[in-house]
Amino acid sequence: MKEQKLEAKKKRDEEIEAERQILDLEEEIYKQGKRKKAIENAKQYQFYQTERVKNFHSGLLLSRVMKERDAQIEFRKSKIKSDKKWEEQLKLNIEKAFKEEQEKAEKRHRERVAVAEDHLKQIKEHEEEEERRKKYEEKDAEEIKRQNALYEVEMRKKL
Repeated sequence: MKEQKLEAKKKRDEEIEAERQILDLEEEIYKQGKRKKAIENAKQYQFYQTERVKNFHSGLLLSRVMKERDAQIEFRKSKIKSDKKWEEQLKLNIEKAFKEEQEKAEKRHRERVAVAEDHLKQIKEHEEEEERRKKYEEKDAEEIKRQNALYEVEMRKKL
């Protein structure tokens, strides 16, 4: 029995030692991976710090900035064009409204002139009619006077 206990203890100790070795091995692999990653990062940083890469990145950044600038310029141009189109349309609408209003005013003026001319024509016709009536009455009065005078002359002749 003692042997079994010792055997079991030895077996447990071996298992614990095996687990510890596995953990140590995993930790060593993890640390190695971290070191490798740090070395890669350092190499990459050194690579990026070389003049050729710096110039390349600078050129790349410049080209991106220029593209963005060109896009902004195009946007501004299109905005200005649309603003100009809107202003031109507004100007055309104002001119059209002004022209229509002017035409309406001219039409009203022509109509008022036509009505005034019609009134003047009617007044003139009335005046001419009145003149004809007066002339007719004067003529009639003269005819009556002449006939009265003739009648008186004939009456005197008879007497």
